Amino acid sequence: MTRIVLTGTACAGKSYLLGALAARGYRTFPEAETPIVRELRERLGPEGAKEWILGNYTAFKGQVGERQREIDAVPTNGEPVFYDRSAACYIGYCMLRGARIPEVLLELSSRKPDAVFFLERLARFKERRDTGRFMSEEEACRLAGLIEEEYARQGVAIMRVPEFSPDKQENVERRVAHIEAYLTL
Repeated sequence: MTRIVLTGTACAGKSYLLGALAARGYRTFPEAETPIVRELRERLGPEGAKEWILGNYTAFKGQVGERQREIDAVPTNGEPVFYDRSAACYIGYCMLRGARIPEVLLELSSRKPDAVFFLERLARFKERRDTGRFMSEEEACRLAGLIEEEYARQGVAIMRVPEFSPDKQENVERRVAHIEAYLTL
C-alpha cells in the first residue's frame, strides 16, 4: 500500500495529521490547492482572491488539478505516501459549487489510491478565513457527502477516522495509531 489519501470535511484536522505522520517519518504531500490560494491572496488580497476563485471556479480547480498532477507524478518507491486530498476530492468541490469539472481532474481520478482515510469533522469547527478558506460548516458537511459519493462512484472504499478526543494532541496520536493499525493488516 503506497498511495494513501487523507480526506474529509474542511477543518477535520487533515493538515495537522499529515504533519504528525511526517514527524513519524512518512512521506507526505500537502493539499495541492493551498499554494495556489496563498499566491492569489498575495496578488489580489483576501477578498479579491475569493472573488476570483468563485468567479472562475473551473479555471481555479484546473490549476489545482495541474498541481495535483505534479504531486501524483512523484514516485512512491514502494513506500507509504500520504496525500492531503486527491482529484476525487476536488471533483466534490466542483459539484458543491455547481462548476464544470476540469478535464485534468477527470483524468487524474482514473488513478485510484490504495487507501482513503476519511477524517470526521472535529466538534470545534473553525472557518479559518485567515488561510483563504471561506467554507461554512454547512457547506463543509455537504462537501463531505459529495466527496464520499465521488469515491463510491469510482469504486473506492473509504475508511472512517473519528475524532477520538477533544484534546488536539491526544486526538492526532490516536488517529495516527488508527491509520497505522490499518496499514499493518
